[in-house]
Amino acid sequence: MEAFLRGLIRAGRSPRTVEGYRKDLADFVARVEGRYGKRFDPRTTLPEDMRDYRQHLLTVRKAAPSTVNRRLAAIRSFFAFLVATQAVSTNPATGINGVKMVRPAPRALLDGELRRLLQEAGRSSSPLHRRWCFSLPTPG
Repeated sequence: MEAFLRGLIRAGRSPRTVEGYRKDLADFVARVEGRYGKRFDPRTTLPEDMRDYRQHLLTVRKAAPSTVNRRLAAIRSFFAFLVATQAVSTNPATGINGVKMVRPAPRALLDGELRRLLQEAGRSSSPLHRRWCFSLPTPG
């Protein structure tokens, strides 16, 4: 794992990114070791381990989709590195889908917020501000 992390540093990744990868990988390793009761060996990691970890994050830890996807991306990158360096023959993370992220609909302005916005636009010296704000649809 250390060679992978050093490679990230050489590739110009920020210290925070490298530390995030370190934590995400350590969490995955701890999950696999806890599941099998033996020391982690990337050569024996299976796609089922990836699916188990993904489900564990979602159902037990109630992790946000963005967190699950970030952790899976770190693991995919790690195993891609291991394949590239011929430390493992296959990437068990290949084909493991991330979690679909649903973006909430934009929130409409409340009446008071819209009123304040229009008042500020009316006070603005910029014709562009006034034109933009007065082109907004109004509620009701």
